[in-house]
Amino acid sequence: KEYKSEIVELIHLNNHLVGQLSNAQDDIERHNKKSEIKFVETQSIEKIRLAMVCLKNETSS
Repeated sequence: KEYKSEIVELIHLNNHLVGQLSNAQDDIERHNKKSEIKFVETQSIEKIRLAMVCLKNETSS
């Protein structure tokens, strides 16, 4: 009987840890998505800057 309650406790603890791990994985995925979006955003801004410089050079020459 004592073992049974210990097993039940361990199962609860395990379920809790699995839940926390799942939450952590969701957080990581969200963070990675944000990083990807930020990277694409930065690339787009750089391309726009480059295009503006090229345009400026074309119009001034």
